[in-house]
Amino acid sequence: YKLQLPFILVFNKTDIVQSAFATKWMTDYDAFQAAVQEEKAYAGTLSASMGLVLEEFYQNIVTASVSAVTGDGMESLFEKIGEAGEEYQKTYRPRMEARAKSKAERDAKLAAKRVNKLREQMKATGGLDVAVQ
Repeated sequence: YKLQLPFILVFNKTDIVQSAFATKWMTDYDAFQAAVQEEKAYAGTLSASMGLVLEEFYQNIVTASVSAVTGDGMESLFEKIGEAGEEYQKTYRPRMEARAKSKAERDAKLAAKRVNKLREQMKATGGLDVAVQ
C-alpha cells in the first residue's frame, strides 16, 4: 500500500524511549505478533488480527526518530522532509496536474455539448420555449 502523498511518521521523545521497537514492529510481522500475543485484552486481539494489513501499510512509510529536547534526529528529519518534497514535485504534482487537466477537458466538452443542445433547441423553436439544463 503506497499513499499518493509522501508520508513521514515521526517518533518524538526518543531521549526517553527509543523508537527501535516500534520501527521493528512496523517491518517485522513476527516481532509485532510476539509483542501483541502478550496482550490478552480486546485491543491485543484486534491488533494481532490486523498485523498483516499493517505490515503492508507500514513497509512504505518513511520514519524519523527525534528528540525535541536534545535535538537528536532533527537533521535526519529535515533530510526526509526534503526528500518528501522532491517526491511530491516529481511524482504527486504531475499526477495531480494531469488529473486537473483531464477534468477541465471533460468539463469543457460537457459545456460545449450543452451549448450545442441549447443552440439546436433555439433554432428549432425560433428562440422560444428553450429548456436550459
